[in-house]
Formats: sequence, structure tokens, C-alpha cells
Amino acid sequence: MAGFIETMRSQIDDLINDMNDDDEFQEMLSKNPMAKFSYKLGMVHGIYEVKIKMSILRFREWNLRRSNAFLQKNIKTPPANLLVRIVRFVFSKSSFENFFAQSIADMREEYFEALIANKKWLAHWRHVQIYSVTLMTIVAWISVSVFKKFSLIWKLL
Repeated sequence: MAGFIETMRSQIDDLINDMNDDDEFQEMLSKNPMAKFSYKLGMVHGIYEVKIKMSILRFREWNLRRSNAFLQKNIKTPPANLLVRIVRFVFSKSSFENFFAQSIADMREEYFEALIANKKWLAHWRHVQIYSVTLMTIVAWISVSVFKKFSLIWKLL
């Protein structure tokens, strides 16, 4: 974009220099004051037209940069991403899908709904809930698993 603007500037400068170097054109301007006025008015008009076009191009470039920065700033990883990775690593696939996946998916959906509604406090609360519910599920799963093992051992005795 900047290269295009510089090219336009250099072309205008070349055109002005060519007109100033043309002796016949300069002689015509010196003899006819109306032509001189018209020439200067045309130059002013041309310069302002170029400045307006350059301003529009700069605005478009700024707007494009701003929208890209907005998109990059607002794309985030889902909440509790590290916790989900750890739970997937520690527990088997079937255990993860049966006990954790649905509650995490529901909580994340509620989190994103709160963000879309621009309720940041609710989104933060949903984030905290994802951690607490997942950790409580882990504790419950481990305690039930331990209870099953003890009951199995008790039956064998």
C-alpha cells in the first residue's frame, strides 16, 4: 500500500516538473492570466484529489490492520485446556469420554455464551466452575474406583 502511494507521489512530481520545464507552456501561462489561474486551480484540485485518495487508502490500510489485530487478540484457547490435556493423559479414553468430556463441553459452551453476551464476570465464573467440577469429578472417580477395589477384596476374603 505504501509503495502505491509513493508511486502516485512520484508520478505527480514528474508531471509538475515536465510542465515547468516546457517553455511553450510557460509562455502561454505568462500571456494568458486566465489560463494561469485555471492551471493553478487544476493543480490544486489534482493535489487535493490525490490527498483524498491517499487518505482513503491509509484509512483502509489502518482498518485492515486494526481488524487483524482484533481477530488475533480475541482468538483464545478454550478454558481449562491444560487441565483437559492432563486428564486425557492420566485417564483412559473410555473413562474420559464417560465421565469428563460431556461436562467439560457443556461448561465450555456456557463459558462462550457468556463471552458472546459480554458478561465477563459470568464467563470468569464459568471458568472457575470448569476447574472445580472437573476436580470434583476426578475425586469422585478415584474414590469410587478405590471403593470398588476394596469391596472386591472384601468379597474375596
